[in-house]
Amino acid sequence: MKTAFVLSIVAVATAAQDKIWPSVLRSIQQTSTASVAVTIDDLNAQKDSSVFDWAKCKGLENEPVLLCNDLTKEEINSLAALPNVQKITNVADSSAPCPLNITPKPADTPTTTAETINPCPPNITPKPTTTAAAPITTSAAPTTTAAAPSACDKPVEGIDYDGKDIKSTKRSNSDDCCNDCAKTPGCVLYVWTNWNSGTCFLKSKAGKSILKWGAKAGKVTKPAKVIKPAGSCEVTQDNMDYEGNDITSTQHSNSDDCCDDCAKTPGCVLYVWTQWNDGTCFLKSSAGNSVPKWGVKAAKVTKPAKVIKPAGSCEVTQDNVDYEGNDITSTQRSNSDDCCDDCAKTPGCVLYVWTNWNSGTCFLKSKAGKSILKWGAKAGKVTKPAKVIKPAGSCKAAQDNVDYNGNDIARISADKEDCCALCVKAENCVGYSHYEGHCYLKGKLGYASKKEGVTSGVRD
Repeated sequence: MKTAFVLSIVAVATAAQDKIWPSVLRSIQQTSTASVAVTIDDLNAQKDSSVFDWAKCKGLENEPVLLCNDLTKEEINSLAALPNVQKITNVADSSAPCPLNITPKPADTPTTTAETINPCPPNITPKPTTTAAAPITTSAAPTTTAAAPSACDKPVEGIDYDGKDIKSTKRSNSDDCCNDCAKTPGCVLYVWTNWNSGTCFLKSKAGKSILKWGAKAGKVTKPAKVIKPAGSCEVTQDNMDYEGNDITSTQHSNSDDCCDDCAKTPGCVLYVWTQWNDGTCFLKSSAGNSVPKWGVKAAKVTKPAKVIKPAGSCEVTQDNVDYEGNDITSTQRSNSDDCCDDCAKTPGCVLYVWTNWNSGTCFLKSKAGKSILKWGAKAGKVTKPAKVIKPAGSCKAAQDNVDYNGNDIARISADKEDCCALCVKAENCVGYSHYEGHCYLKGKLGYASKKEGVTSGVRD
């Protein structure tokens, strides 16, 4: 019975030793310690700290491998005795991918000679998880060869930047991403992954940085200068809508076609494209409140095409807005677009309000009063009123039911239409009031008061 027990112990010890590769034993003989890769059944299995100091090991993402730094022979034997450990190899012999967070060993640390092609450098030490500085060595700095000038910073490995994608290009080599980004308007950095046999994701800015195994990120130091033609647009904003301020809309299945429509539309400074009605561009006069909206694309026009407005043209129509008071006159128009020309040709008119009253009416106004919400109304301001040449010695528009009391210099029997001409002929006349068949010419204008049946005018 005693012999069987001894043989059982020997068998267990032999099985444990079989897990340790010869290269590990050679490293221990040369340096008394070894940096090893430990292949285990389950990374998430509970680890007994009384058996081994697991703080010396670091797991690899998505790999059942632990990298353990500078273990003694006793520590390696303790690991080998654990049932869930499959094998212990020298780091140089491991088939695990190279970790990103590694630092070179000091130059005075001997390295082992790998028996096979090494997937990782043999003289590596996993970086500590703390923020402590790396050990300082007295070894001379290695001589490097200066790299050729690049449009991008040195790529950062294992890092992705979330969102802000402009476009993507298919590249098997991450080095090709830099040129793609530098030539793309608005691109300031790229992230390369092995997705779809290699893809460059070109980004307008750096979003939240996240760890991603195998990814490479690089920032453009000198983006290629892009001269935008008149009517071009900024980088498209995905999933963003701007509320209100619509001028008009156009039908396009491709959002890229919206830019030209906006650039050619007077007053349009940005567009929002949605999938509504098989694709619609909503052209806007200004950016309202921004709201996230899935599938929507928005962009601002950088250099709107110059639109030369003729004399008497009007600004973009304001829907559902009325301006109170200050009416000069009104015209009957079924189409609100006809109001602009009426206002431009009317002396003193600077804006109009159209309503559907009486089958369509333009209210021509001398100035903008208080703005109020009125459903169905349309308002527009004249940008360049047509120049009206007044004859010398003319009068301003007649004022009905207004009297200028006193300061009369003459009382002449005449129709009210003749009062202005009589005032112009009188040397000291500055205005008149007509009442009951007589023109009362004024040497100066007194206090204006309301009086039924009186018509007054002021000389220019």
